[in-house]
Order: sequence, then structure tokens, then C-alpha cells
Amino acid sequence: MRKILIIFSIIFLHSCNGYQPIFKTQEANFFIVKITNITQDEISNQIRNSLKPYTKKNNNQPLILELESKKNEKILSKDKKGNPVVFELKIETDVKIIFKDKSQKELKFSKKFNYNNQSNKFELKQYKDNIEKNLTNEIFESLIFKLRSI
Repeated sequence: MRKILIIFSIIFLHSCNGYQPIFKTQEANFFIVKITNITQDEISNQIRNSLKPYTKKNNNQPLILELESKKNEKILSKDKKGNPVVFELKIETDVKIIFKDKSQKELKFSKKFNYNNQSNKFELKQYKDNIEKNLTNEIFESLIFKLRSI
């Protein structure tokens, strides 16, 4: 019984050696020459900062990116007194990709999240900022997947 357990554990551990990070920049088939932030907002700046590792020059396809982001907050429901109960935070990002041959491609990303109101406004602000960062990271990940497939 013990020998069977050892054999299974060796086989299991041997099969786990192919792990590689998804966002490994060395295997990207592109590099970003220039990132233009059209709206100059916090969301576009966060995406731009996340894309910095992909700006290292290599022999792959050079790209120029233009980022434009919008953040919309709206109230989905109110209580009997008219106080907001449920909010929706929606982040939309438009990315224009300009290739070496001057052809262009536009990508649109949209993520939204619903959350409840809180009595402590400081905690609500922190929670909203955390949601915004998470949605922006999801947009960044989607952008990288799209850029890798080009």
C-alpha cells in the first residue's frame, strides 16, 4: 500500500513541472513602442503602468496603443426614504492599436460590478476604490490576452 502511495505521489509531482506564469513578458509576440493616455484618468494610468513590462524592445511586432477610459457610477435601487441601497460601477476602456504598417484595430472592454451601500462612508470609499482596481486589472488581463492573439 505504501509503495502504491509513493508511486502515485511521484507521478503526480512529476506531472506538475510544466507550470508557467500566464503574463510572462519574455514570451510576448509584441512589444509596445508608445502608450498614449487620452483621458489622463486614474484607470488609464493604472493600465499604462501595468503595460510597462511590455515596452522592452525585442524582435517581435511593435505596437502603439492609445487608451481611453470612462467610469460610470449609478444608483440601481433606493429605499423608501430615497437613500441609495445598491450601486453599479462600470468601467469602459477603448484601446486603439496601431501596427507597424499603420493599420489600426480598436478594442473595447467593459466591466461592471454591483455593490451595496454602507453606513460608514470611509469604508464605502475604500471598498469602491478596491472594486475599481480589481475591474481595471480584469481589463488589463483581457487586453493582454487580446494582444497576444494578434
